[in-house]
Amino acid sequence: MSRLIVVSNRVNPPDDPGIASAGGLAMALAAALRDGKGIWFGWSGETTEAFTGQPAIRKVGGVEVALVDLEEQDLAEYYDGYANRTLWPLLHYRMDLTAYERSFNEGYLRVNERFAETLLPLIRP
Repeated sequence: MSRLIVVSNRVNPPDDPGIASAGGLAMALAAALRDGKGIWFGWSGETTEAFTGQPAIRKVGGVEVALVDLEEQDLAEYYDGYANRTLWPLLHYRMDLTAYERSFNEGYLRVNERFAETLLPLIRP
């Protein structure tokens, strides 16, 4: 069986005593990841002064998670900007709320490249 790799913006695994339950999707993902010895990769929800490219890898509720911290600029441009001020309103038909700045796109591209480079060494059968 192939190994399942889940990449999401934010990792919120169930059974983490420090984090509230994320609901049905997280529970379903956790079951599939446990059964397939997969990994869940994404943002930790924390910021750092300088991106290191070194994920914090740990087991939470039997699920292997790989967490990366974002720089404040990444959070502002990629998450608060592109994801929340551009994509979310656009995909919910709220053109009146949609905002776009060139820096949002730059942040989006930068974070996705960092995610890809950080994830690559973790990919294995």
